[in-house]
Amino acid sequence: MNNTVDKKQYVSLFPSVFATFKINDSHQFNVNFTRRIGRPGYSSFNPFLSYIDPFTIFAGNPYLQPPFNYNFEIKHSYKDWLFSNISYRYQTNMRDNVVTQNDNKTITTTIDRNIGKSHYLNGDITIVIPLTKWWSAENNAGINYEKDISTYPGYEYATGNINGYFSGDNTFILSKEYKVQVGFYYSTPAISSFTKLLNSYGGNIGIQKQLWQKKATIKLSVTNIGINAYRAYLKNDNLNLYWKNVSEGPRVGINISYRFGKSTIKVSRQRKTAGAEESGRAGF
Repeated sequence: MNNTVDKKQYVSLFPSVFATFKINDSHQFNVNFTRRIGRPGYSSFNPFLSYIDPFTIFAGNPYLQPPFNYNFEIKHSYKDWLFSNISYRYQTNMRDNVVTQNDNKTITTTIDRNIGKSHYLNGDITIVIPLTKWWSAENNAGINYEKDISTYPGYEYATGNINGYFSGDNTFILSKEYKVQVGFYYSTPAISSFTKLLNSYGGNIGIQKQLWQKKATIKLSVTNIGINAYRAYLKNDNLNLYWKNVSEGPRVGINISYRFGKSTIKVSRQRKTAGAEESGRAGF
């Protein structure tokens, strides 16, 4: 805006502390504390209007500040098949999509704004176990508690919410050449600010066959089975909205791979660079 000064602090500290405690050959604990910055995507700063339809507008916020996260986590592992962790996160400069409506034209405008702070507590457990010689399973379950506090004018709230999730991946070995994989997940309903998120669930299944002394593999798979969509209700003052964003439906795919050369050669390590993070912010 004209005749205004926007002051920003670009220098900050991001400490990380990690410690490992090996109790014995079966039990190991990891403790860590970090301070991190959550950089918004570049589109979040773009002030130009984006029309989704004649009644829905999205816009960026050039004055948006990045959130800062203070993370504390305790991890425990038992004999490489039982893994659990408890984590806590405190966030400042919390972001949310603030929705306003022009009642005369019934047009809603959504802008990403800094609204307050949040507390997030998570408990998670993963079990990796061979049930039989031909059946192995990896199951994961967790529960979250989140408390969000908004002090943004006209958008004040303080909400507490408990939700959970469960996922499983099963592998069935039918013979030396054939293998079947079945996976599924489920997440419970949740509350975010004035928005109620509905449950979601889905699964995938695939069958794999190895050929030519295990040098070639052919796999037939069906993915995105179920409700893979963002479904939510928003109710606040004069707003009563329902969203349903679906990225894609069930997908059937065939994958064929062949390994050349010696199998003893080590695969090069994949490295994540700063450029890769910037590409993610740009939406690539």
